Amino acid sequence: MDPARPLLDIQEHDTAIDRSTARMRALEEGESVAAARAEANEAERALGELRLRMDELGRDQSRFEHEIDSMTQKAAAEERRLYDGSVANARELESIRHEVENITRRRTDREDELLAVMEVREGLEAEERAAADRSDTLRARVAEVEASAAEELDRVTIELKERREARQALAE
Repeated sequence: MDPARPLLDIQEHDTAIDRSTARMRALEEGESVAAARAEANEAERALGELRLRMDELGRDQSRFEHEIDSMTQKAAAEERRLYDGSVANARELESIRHEVENITRRRTDREDELLAVMEVREGLEAEERAAADRSDTLRARVAEVEASAAEELDRVTIELKERREARQALAE
């Protein structure tokens, strides 16, 4: 047997102990868990921003719908006045007709704006679903990384204990 062999074995155990100690320190500091959490938090922040934008578009949509309904009612009332015979003055009748045309034009503009808002909102809803899925996936990944890190920490702790005992036995 080579007389240097026990020293080489001790050195091998020391190197393994150093590697295990460094890995244990990294696991205890939670670098991989922190990175996974940061990514999941960013995904949730993006999801929150999308939801805020969707709420804003929902308010705009409600406002446009209310304005369109109001203009429709006003146009109907003016048309009734135009045709019910209560107004006999030709200038006033012409003024009412222009008002109805103006209201109809404004209502058409609002309907176009409403359609644009609805299209944008539809696109955001698809993005929101994708962002929610991504957020859920990343939160699940955080749980997996935490569990994996805890398992690896236990395994490294046991391995470190075994290496130290083996080194101690060789050193004696």
